[in-house]
Amino acid sequence: MYSDEMSLLEKYGFTNYPFPISPVEEAAFWADLEKVKENLNQFFSFAVSIPASTSALLWGWRGAGKTYSMNYFTKIKQIKELLKKKKITLITIRLPISIYIARESYKALYIGIMDGIRSNLKDLLTIPGKIKEKYQLVGRLKRIFKGELKNFTRNETIQEVIGAWLESLVFGRKSNEDKQMNILRLKTRGKVLTEDDIQEITSALFNFLVNSKTIKELTSKPIKIILWIDEWECIRDISTMENRKINDFLRYLVDYVPFYFILLINATLRPDEESADIPAYFTYQLVDRIGRIIEFPPLTKEDAFRYVSERINFNLIDKKKGCYPFTQNAIREAVKILIATNQPILPRNLNRVFSTILFDAFHGNKERIDVKFVKKEEEKIKVLL
Repeated sequence: MYSDEMSLLEKYGFTNYPFPISPVEEAAFWADLEKVKENLNQFFSFAVSIPASTSALLWGWRGAGKTYSMNYFTKIKQIKELLKKKKITLITIRLPISIYIARESYKALYIGIMDGIRSNLKDLLTIPGKIKEKYQLVGRLKRIFKGELKNFTRNETIQEVIGAWLESLVFGRKSNEDKQMNILRLKTRGKVLTEDDIQEITSALFNFLVNSKTIKELTSKPIKIILWIDEWECIRDISTMENRKINDFLRYLVDYVPFYFILLINATLRPDEESADIPAYFTYQLVDRIGRIIEFPPLTKEDAFRYVSERINFNLIDKKKGCYPFTQNAIREAVKILIATNQPILPRNLNRVFSTILFDAFHGNKERIDVKFVKKEEEKIKVLL
């Protein structure tokens, strides 16, 4: 990316690289894909505004923008307008399921969820002075938590461990907090966690967090939990038994966390698959509970032009330069070449094409990328895709 004299960003006046191939964690910008954005905005507006739990499946080809959407919409700054009127605090847990493909995948997924809850709560559970005085005696807050947890689980061990863990988390008692979390992650009732244990612990904790009067007092706002699972297609790489356990686990959460819970699942289908093939990735019990399906279709030629132009301009220091260093006709020519390859026009494919052109222009010390230069890149683009 660097020459002896200056970097690509410096040469063309970019604040950040406009064409990342992999979805970036800090997804602060939305380029084109207006229909998808509209559908997601409508879903979130609806899901946040009602107390009932809800769910959605986001599906499309690889590189269509599903993971980017997850990173974009789970950032509080991106959805603060949706939350402002409702005065709601969000706990967002983003999990790429591919890293939980293991011998006991459902347990690994459960641990990922618990770690996500823990990370969120560390930022949310801050104690104002007056409330700290109210609960400062060791064990007092735990007893209050246990009393509220009785509404969601009859298991006294689960009540005890969750209560002790949350109290330690609130007061920053790290050693005890780590100890209780390890119990929740590995053993409860003195034995290795079973599938039933995992379901009961997770549903009890979710229900407690969204319904507890004490938690609401500590956070000053009611909590809504978003569990967004990415790369669901990887579930076909595990055994039938583990596949079913994960499906059953999520179905249990949907059934037993009836309020203030949003489940979102990203699934990438093969090029020869359509929406009718979606049920093959789920048990019918889980797919029957998915409230909405949001499709990420390929872009049109004009969509692609706007996508590329907006990505360039957003990352330029001088916005008046439009789509510099590309000419508008150069962008259209590159899109035309992509269409000729018979590959779908997807954000990732566009990023790969324009990244290649931009790097070659930089290394060739080109000040301006025109149609003539893009045509020289045609064979390389065809090989790339």
